[in-house]
Amino acid sequence: DRTPNGASKEGAVYLLRKSDESWERETVFQTYAYSIALSGSGDTLVLHGAVDKEEERIENLYVFQRTDSGGWSQEATLEPSRESDGQYVSKVEISGDGSTIAVREFSSYRTGGKWYDTGYIFRKSGGSWSQEAFVDGNPRMFGGGDLAITHSGDKVLFGGEMMINDSNNIGAVYVFTQESGWSQREVVPGPDPENSYNFGSSIDVSSDGTV
Repeated sequence: DRTPNGASKEGAVYLLRKSDESWERETVFQTYAYSIALSGSGDTLVLHGAVDKEEERIENLYVFQRTDSGGWSQEATLEPSRESDGQYVSKVEISGDGSTIAVREFSSYRTGGKWYDTGYIFRKSGGSWSQEAFVDGNPRMFGGGDLAITHSGDKVLFGGEMMINDSNNIGAVYVFTQESGWSQREVVPGPDPENSYNFGSSIDVSSDGTV
């Protein structure tokens, strides 16, 4: 959010809901927001945001739930375990049923002089949220590509780049599934190694995970 002259001020997220044939503002979340996601029913919102406290900007994941009365309340503040070196969340997604949150961190893990992307999975159980997994691509993913999740939250896709040798990269989609635990199921590289640099920069997945 900005003042009329363009100067930055406190950020905000506006939630609009359609009533009859018109859209009306239902609530405002007072926070800087870099990425947001909404469940299929529109009753759970997750945002990667920041609040200023004592001249320090604190970034976290905030989960809000719509109440029976139609209001909104903060359900949880989620902080990734930071098993990697970085703290820059580039994308969040929530499953259609509102049970699972996927997080992508851009350039968060450094090895061999290069920075790579990593991910985190949070799941809601018994009314509370907890981190269920830290995911790391093999070969390592980087480039800050897109993120997608199925309706039930049992499959998460990360788009980005993978290194095919010391000097060449190719766009790819990494597929992680939840069975007995979270694991990388496969990597789908771009069809043309010479012209697939942006493959995976924008992705989506069907609700059942078949397309």
